[in-house]
Amino acid sequence: MRPKSIRHLIVLCAVALAPTAVSAHEWMFRQYDEPESLADNRINGVIEDKDGSIWVATWGTGVVGISRVTVRTYTEAQGMPGDWVYCVAAAADGAIWAGSADGLARIHQGAVTAYTQTNTPQLPENEIWCLLALPKGRMCAGVGHGYVLLFDPAQPATAWQHWLSPALLGTNEVHDLLQARDGTIWAAAQKGGLWKYDGMAWERVNEAGAPVSANGLFEDMDGTLYAWDGALISRRDANGWTDLPALSGAVHGIVQSADGRLFAGGERGLLAQGSGGGWTPVDLGYALGTPFIRSVLIDRNNGIWLACSEGLVQGVAPAWQQFTSTRDGIALCSSALYGSPDTPPYVADVSGRILQFDQGHWRVVTEFPGRVFARLLLSPAEPESMWGMTSGTVLKFNLNTGQLETEVPYAPSIEANDIFLRQNGQTNLVSLTGLYALENGGLRLLPENDAYPGKRITGVAEASDGSVYVCYEQGAERWSDGHVERLEDRFPELDRVHFMDVSVAPDGAVWFATSGEGAYVLRGDSLHHLEREDGLRSNRIARVYHSKDGTVWFSSRRRGLTSLRDGRWVHYTTLQGLPNNNAEMFCEYPEGALWLSTANEGIYRYQADSEPPTTMIVSAPTEFGHKQNGLVLFSGRDVWNSTMPEDLVYSWRFLPIGGQEAGAGWTPFSKQKVAFINGESPGQYLFQVRAADLARNVDPFPASTDIRLTPPIWRTPAFFVPTTLLSLIALMAIGAWLNVQRAERRAKRELEASAASLENAQRIAHLGNWEWELNTGRLRWSAEICRIFGLDSATTEPTPAGFLQAVHPEDREMVDQYFSRAAEEGVPPAFEHRILRPNGEVRHVREQAEVGINSQGKVVRIFGTVADITQVKLNQQERERLIEDLKKALADVKTLSGLVPICAHCKNIRDDQGYWRQIEIYVREHSHAEFSHSICPTCAKELYGEHLLEEREGRSGE
Repeated sequence: MRPKSIRHLIVLCAVALAPTAVSAHEWMFRQYDEPESLADNRINGVIEDKDGSIWVATWGTGVVGISRVTVRTYTEAQGMPGDWVYCVAAAADGAIWAGSADGLARIHQGAVTAYTQTNTPQLPENEIWCLLALPKGRMCAGVGHGYVLLFDPAQPATAWQHWLSPALLGTNEVHDLLQARDGTIWAAAQKGGLWKYDGMAWERVNEAGAPVSANGLFEDMDGTLYAWDGALISRRDANGWTDLPALSGAVHGIVQSADGRLFAGGERGLLAQGSGGGWTPVDLGYALGTPFIRSVLIDRNNGIWLACSEGLVQGVAPAWQQFTSTRDGIALCSSALYGSPDTPPYVADVSGRILQFDQGHWRVVTEFPGRVFARLLLSPAEPESMWGMTSGTVLKFNLNTGQLETEVPYAPSIEANDIFLRQNGQTNLVSLTGLYALENGGLRLLPENDAYPGKRITGVAEASDGSVYVCYEQGAERWSDGHVERLEDRFPELDRVHFMDVSVAPDGAVWFATSGEGAYVLRGDSLHHLEREDGLRSNRIARVYHSKDGTVWFSSRRRGLTSLRDGRWVHYTTLQGLPNNNAEMFCEYPEGALWLSTANEGIYRYQADSEPPTTMIVSAPTEFGHKQNGLVLFSGRDVWNSTMPEDLVYSWRFLPIGGQEAGAGWTPFSKQKVAFINGESPGQYLFQVRAADLARNVDPFPASTDIRLTPPIWRTPAFFVPTTLLSLIALMAIGAWLNVQRAERRAKRELEASAASLENAQRIAHLGNWEWELNTGRLRWSAEICRIFGLDSATTEPTPAGFLQAVHPEDREMVDQYFSRAAEEGVPPAFEHRILRPNGEVRHVREQAEVGINSQGKVVRIFGTVADITQVKLNQQERERLIEDLKKALADVKTLSGLVPICAHCKNIRDDQGYWRQIEIYVREHSHAEFSHSICPTCAKELYGEHLLEEREGRSGE
């Protein structure tokens, strides 16, 4: 969203963005892993030849050459003396030299010539540490044990010379060689100090402060020489040698960028030298961390290459280049950016200077000390006049003379945020309180309608017919000849939409940005809505801009940029060097370069890559049949991986040969790397595929292949001759076939009857059968198993997982162990377990199985039966319960046995403790018998007499 007031803009402009040693978006670093060996091997050296190709010395995979999209590898198989390479160098004649642990190699026009002690007696040994290319095709090499060897092709008889020998140098290894701008040859020897050759002879460098040991050499643009040994760096300029502050780790290479900055690579990663001479680590990203760098190269395109122990790292200049300050370090006012397709962009800095971009830098045009510009606008009718907006003032000045022509003050309550020039020359001030016209040194609120309220304007654009489209936070309007048309009256779907910006395209289309509804485009009387589902990265859009080439740019709120052209959406985020920040202003110059300002990150320029990618067909059929689909696989590579392979998109077509036309039949671009093709008619077809990169460059030479679509067999000449013979044979075979059919029908009926009988038998016996194929995992079972398990046989698909799910949870581990043992050891399982039906009912089953073993003795299938033994289990449980009850009853029975002492007179019984107890009490305690008291006739007669007895019996008779 735009700043809500000019005060906010002024604050943003006044923020000085302090320059750092390395811009956050200087390079985008990534592992270069094509071929994959570059990502797996230690890389010792990297150089660039005169054609711009990159050559890499690897430790174990020879030499790798990278040119655009072509990668070539040279190993012992191609003639290299060895694959363990220390260094590479490019000669003036185009040859590439490689020094390895096994000798020298010269690569020229794809051919490899090896030089070792075997074929070159002048070589003191095979271990080559460093190389230096000299004019006229000469090459010198630093050899182990203190030799510098010179190769001069102009002197065949003495092509190889011992240029510097141990007689002078000692046995120290020469680790680096350098030719300075004045022609002097320098040699760095481990523990042997520095040596130089002035054209006559070699001599040791005994200058005051010169290092006594060196492993590397470098000369910058100013002729300053750097020599280092481990973490110590010494610098030699017009004032002599100076020791720089020691680094935290050993240095292995120093390079200088086009703008004069020094970068050092070593065991602590990549470091950049700051203005004070100190070194600042360069962040290579989380994925790369801090690699051990052995060599550094900045190529002619300002790309950087790092030869690391962990592989090859490429640093590419991002598509978006950042500008935060002028050459003298003054911060730019990013909101004060203006440009057109025909005008280099202008910008103001915080000191009040007006600058124009010229040959890669901002050049001061004029200055107004003490003024901080929030907006700049060039008058189309007066190319030498520019409008500017500061806090509380709108002014017009002459770019050539720097003189003020007009100055109009305005109240802070207006809350201005932009300047807008009409085609009729009228200057407008856009604010959060309305749109104002600058007239006669003052401001007049538009439109000319006293009843029209001032609104919070978020965007203004003018169409070719002079009408003006105005956006508000709650609507959009079209002003034409004093008439105001509310667009939501014509398009109800725009009601309550929060508009953020508007842009009118050359074709008359009006594009609207919204704060949550995506984008709208108005073409005549048709309104189209675009959202994330259509290709936008976000529905919250801050700005919209239509560039000259037809591209529509959408600035999402903190989600980067999205562009649309020819139906293809492209997203730009921090991965392409763009900050996670809203865009404020857009302009373009020259064609293909887009400029934008951000609220907090400065100004960015997008320069589209103009070199197209290359497309390759990986696999394609030579022919396929009628009503079949052909499958084609393809891929692509962009120049130097400017667009990563995963971000390339492809379009293909499949047309009859001779019927293709330019632009006809191509599919929309997508990231799919496979095509399914088919044709309507038999014949020869042409398949073509083309890749496109993030800059919308399309491969002008699509990869293609011829594919033949074969006709159906009945349309070929070979079909008719055998057809007659086959017809006769068919007539004779029909009779036999009918008999076979009758026999098959009888067999089928018998088989169906047998199957039905078997199913009935299984249903009656509650016994089902199954078979499990271990190789395919396929499980088959009979309908009775479904009935046992309580499942619907019509809808249930037998699977091992489904079977195990039906097993009672407490028995699953046991069942799994039985079947695992059967599959691994071939032991036929036989066991009982419980199952749990879907309705919660528990059933008992018995599994009885056998195993099928192949010729290798491996179990390939298990088959068996499942019997429902639930009733048996229930009967068994009932029987066990009855037995348990009987045992319990028997245990409760009390018996009298043995000799029981009884009194002969009173009939009392003596118990085990010797006590005499009544007989009824003793019997009750030792049995379940109970006593009721009565009297027998004999005792009654004895006790009561016969008379009383008779009376008693008489009463009983009554």
